[in-house]
Amino acid sequence: MFIIDGDKVYKGCGLGLKKCNADKPCPVHNQFKVIRDELKKMLETTTEKTLAMDYEKELTF
Repeated sequence: MFIIDGDKVYKGCGLGLKKCNADKPCPVHNQFKVIRDELKKMLETTTEKTLAMDYEKELTF
């Protein structure tokens, strides 16, 4: 995902605010951090082989 879209989704504010950070969080900062950390983990640990195997087993389309 980094190559195509960059890593902005892992660093930016969930509401798109420029001044949001851990010291001065926006209303969704803490919840969004959990979601983006899980998304990053999923994208880093899912292999092309797993995706292909799920497709072959008709678990995905």
